[in-house]
Amino acid sequence: SVDRKETQPMTFAQAAPRVEQDWRAEQASLLAQSDAEKFLKEARQHKDWTTLAREKNLTVEETGFFSRFKNLPPWANTQENFQAAAALSADRPLPDKPLKVGSDRVIIGFKSYRAASAEDFNQQKDRFTQVLRQQKNGRLLEDWTKALQGKAKIKLYQEFN
Repeated sequence: SVDRKETQPMTFAQAAPRVEQDWRAEQASLLAQSDAEKFLKEARQHKDWTTLAREKNLTVEETGFFSRFKNLPPWANTQENFQAAAALSADRPLPDKPLKVGSDRVIIGFKSYRAASAEDFNQQKDRFTQVLRQQKNGRLLEDWTKALQGKAKIKLYQEFN
């Protein structure tokens, strides 16, 4: 036999440590966002933002060259972060806003660009083709389902108890 216990609401004493921990984490996140935005604003005015970061005792790391398929840095693992990196150039070396990486805020910056080599492209050509084909098939499926939904006569009935 299994003993069943009714769920009981937490007492204030039980909930207080969790609430405080969540509040502190939220405040730290807001402070990190604010500090990162201030640094980004100041970095835009500075000729060498890496020197500015070092003067402020911030960690500066170089990724080296990377692409969507090769040497991708850990912070670029989301579509939003990768797109932010891909939008950077010599004319626009800093992003619009800090990137969110877990609970951290990260400022990325453009250093230099190197075109993909023909040899790398030829080695990855099949993979590029496969990815593009999957994207195209996904768009076709999405368009097809939207067209079906537009033609369908759908009625939703709410069940009453």
